[in-house]
Amino acid sequence: MSYTTIVKKELSYKDVTKNCCEKALLSAIVRLEGRFIKERNGYYSLNINTQDNTEARWFIFAMNRIYSLHSDI
Repeated sequence: MSYTTIVKKELSYKDVTKNCCEKALLSAIVRLEGRFIKERNGYYSLNINTQDNTEARWFIFAMNRIYSLHSDI
């Protein structure tokens, strides 16, 4: 297991209480594993590619909690 994988897994188990810290973690995940795609209908979508279910679950809950966004899994 790579160092990056270990760090991401450890961070996904942390209880982040500050909104700014949660946004920083979301930003890091998007920068490392995300990509924005412009759809045909003019909307944008964000794809996150991760191998860790815990990280994916944390990301989805954080996006819903902070931005009230619905996500399709």
